[in-house]
Amino acid sequence: MQQPRKQVEAIERELVELEGRRRALRKLLKAYQQLQGLVGEEQHHQRTRSRNNEPRGTTSLRSAVLKVIEDSDEPLSAKEIWARVEEMGAQTSAKHPVAVVDLTAYQLRKSGKPIEKSEKRWRKVTNPAPT
Repeated sequence: MQQPRKQVEAIERELVELEGRRRALRKLLKAYQQLQGLVGEEQHHQRTRSRNNEPRGTTSLRSAVLKVIEDSDEPLSAKEIWARVEEMGAQTSAKHPVAVVDLTAYQLRKSGKPIEKSEKRWRKVTNPAPT
């Protein structure tokens, strides 16, 4: 019975490693695109500041967390959600961004969004109970 547990742990470790590689490759791709001028000058200049001094077009943490959870076909840990949210451009100045993601997901659930946490992983609720 110990063998399946070891396999699960190995798979989870590999997923974390793959997520790290995915983030690194995205950053590298973005850098090459900018270097080659594939990101147009007009797009670069349109990023003016909003009222709260954030670049326009920046995704809010709350909306990014919800989108990541809703778009995922499998439950995600707060760490996995943070990795994807960060790729989307959402930011936080918090010392522990993973904890902020978890708190944000709890707030989303409390506000009535169809998401739930089970075994330290967030997932969308496909058939929410009527309220």
